[in-house]
Amino acid sequence: MRARVCTRRCSRMSFIQPEVLATSTASSAAAAAAAQEELKRKPTDHLYWAKTSSVNAAPPPKQLTDEEAKQLEASSSGAGGSAWNKGGNTWEEKKINTWVHELLQSELLPAMAYELPTASTKLPSMPADEQGLAPDGLAVRVVSADKVTGDCTYVLSRGKQRVVFELELRIKLEVEVRAAGKLQTIVTGVLHVHEVTNDDLTQPKLPDAKLTCDQGAEWQSAFEYAAKQSWSSIKSVLEALVARAKEKWR
Repeated sequence: MRARVCTRRCSRMSFIQPEVLATSTASSAAAAAAAQEELKRKPTDHLYWAKTSSVNAAPPPKQLTDEEAKQLEASSSGAGGSAWNKGGNTWEEKKINTWVHELLQSELLPAMAYELPTASTKLPSMPADEQGLAPDGLAVRVVSADKVTGDCTYVLSRGKQRVVFELELRIKLEVEVRAAGKLQTIVTGVLHVHEVTNDDLTQPKLPDAKLTCDQGAEWQSAFEYAAKQSWSSIKSVLEALVARAKEKWR
């Protein structure tokens, strides 16, 4: 009896094993096919535009032209907050670069002028004139603002206004050198402030700048002295800029 049972069991196993093997082989093949299909998928295939487009790639960003950027800035240049933020309780920003650049370049900087020495400064050594008179005064003015670039943002939050700027200025200066009240010579050059921000307005000295005299080494020290003393006037210009911006967009 035991021998018969064993024979039946062995016989039954011989029929089962091929079926198990076939099922296992089919499962492995299906898994391999699924893995190959997964490898073919792009990371973007789940997106709607990827499924409906012949190219599985995100649409390339379109860069605005200068004219389009100006139009976009102008469209958001209305006074105060947006229609949804009339109370000014929500943080809102407006880029006002174009307006700031034009105002500084055409109006505020060209109006800048000052005389030296001041009560707290002393004139540097300068060449005497033909009569041997040493210069005793300087009159400095801005000939032109050759370059004004950088970012300026108007911020309205909780009813409070702020104007945040980070600017680069390149200014052409003219220095009249006087002796005994008479014009001795005129020195010109460029004051290039690489970066000026709101934080600099609390500082007593001109931020990092390149000072170049057109007349060369003989008058370089005089021009540097005159240009560095411009900081008080430049601060007044920037403070006026902030006040004008707040007035325009309040």
